[in-house]
Amino acid sequence: MKNILIITLTLLFSISCKAQTKDLFVEGYGGEENVYYKDIPNFMNKFEGTWVFENGTKKLTIVLQKREHVYSNVRKNYVDEIIGGYKYEVAGAVLVNTIPDIDINKPLYGNYIAGASLIWNYERPACNDCPVNGRRLRLTWDDPLSTYINNYMVVQHYELFDQEYIKVTLFDSFSIMPTEDAITTTRLPLGVYTLQKQ
Repeated sequence: MKNILIITLTLLFSISCKAQTKDLFVEGYGGEENVYYKDIPNFMNKFEGTWVFENGTKKLTIVLQKREHVYSNVRKNYVDEIIGGYKYEVAGAVLVNTIPDIDINKPLYGNYIAGASLIWNYERPACNDCPVNGRRLRLTWDDPLSTYINNYMVVQHYELFDQEYIKVTLFDSFSIMPTEDAITTTRLPLGVYTLQKQ
């Protein structure tokens, strides 16, 4: 009888755990507690890697990694997340480098690049050259000298002649400056960058 009870409880527990998993690609990252928003189709995997943009004296390197089953203290749930860092150089001088600070043990949204939002092509910034019903990543990113500025990065992945690229659009949003003399810009200029996978 004891064995039957243990088997029944184990089955109920495993069924309830499976019922708590939702497809991040279909559902988006919601606010339900005790739910795991999982990247079931592995949509985020194609964004992983080292990506480089070079134009004249300017060079931008972005490193992205996927983390699975990350707990949110705010939403009381779990989600798969993209984390990363970036290095921006002008004429060989490094203006900012957060790549060494990438840490898989930081909390959700704890890295200088982080996020779990999948957006449609019509969402800001709209993508007119994206495939119909295509999706992109929307991530947050910070400059360590001005983390109070709300910066966003929308990332589109595509392939051309067997080479992978990401198109990254950097923009900011409403931010509250902590003091009158606070830095009002980031060292990495806002705009659109096309980066090639290394």
